[in-house]
Amino acid sequence: HIIEGLMEPSAIKIFQDRGYDINRCWKNFKKYNKSVGRKLEVDLLLLDDDIAVIVEVKINCTCSDVDHFIEQMRHFKEVCPEYADKKILLSMAAVNYERDSDKHAKDLGLFVIRVTNDNIFSLDPNEKEKMLVL
Repeated sequence: HIIEGLMEPSAIKIFQDRGYDINRCWKNFKKYNKSVGRKLEVDLLLLDDDIAVIVEVKINCTCSDVDHFIEQMRHFKEVCPEYADKKILLSMAAVNYERDSDKHAKDLGLFVIRVTNDNIFSLDPNEKEKMLVL
């Protein structure tokens, strides 16, 4: 949970700088929806009035971590119907991306956040602006 705490202020600033009016943030958001029999956990949930940005935080990220995260988040609106009217954007944040997992995440439409040389988090440029929207 330490890395999520370090990531939170940078994530808020990164998405605010991209024009999202992030006004709420939850670390380690957990929800169990009894009626659908599913639970989920989110490292960081950033909200504005229209958008929810879900950030998965890893020390070492693999391609299988990316795929698992996307699969879990496909159920987000089912487990959290209170966010059904929001556009959901997904982001991976990691200290280390293994075996091109950063490229894999970007190719699938996720935002990619990494630690830069000065030990702060930064968003990879994404010229295509292709985003996976759930």
